[in-house]
Amino acid sequence: MNNGGSIACSGFCFQDHVAVGFWLDLISTPDLLEIRCETQDDITLIWQAIDGEEVEFIQVKGSEFNHLWTLAELCKREKAPSNPDGFGTSIVERSLAHDRCAENCRFRMITSWETLFLLLTSATA
Repeated sequence: MNNGGSIACSGFCFQDHVAVGFWLDLISTPDLLEIRCETQDDITLIWQAIDGEEVEFIQVKGSEFNHLWTLAELCKREKAPSNPDGFGTSIVERSLAHDRCAENCRFRMITSWETLFLLLTSATA
């Protein structure tokens, strides 16, 4: 029996809950200016920083695994005949590739496991 659809839906459900949490933050957090879902990343936030706007790209991962996400899993590349080394295919590489803005960027990963929090910051000059 194939239950991939229900697994995918549960992941999207978790992502929707995370997005709703940010929408509620928008009401009470004056520095949070805008929320975008499924545009460049799972969730993209636009923040008002001291020196202008800042963009935060967020990857949301549900419970695909029955264990914590490891750095090796986040950096694992998907090899294909057209891309034998898998360059640019890992979760981390795909997320960091969004750093094309003039604004400073931050990167975050949110999982259903409470103990993993990954935040990377990029200061664009």
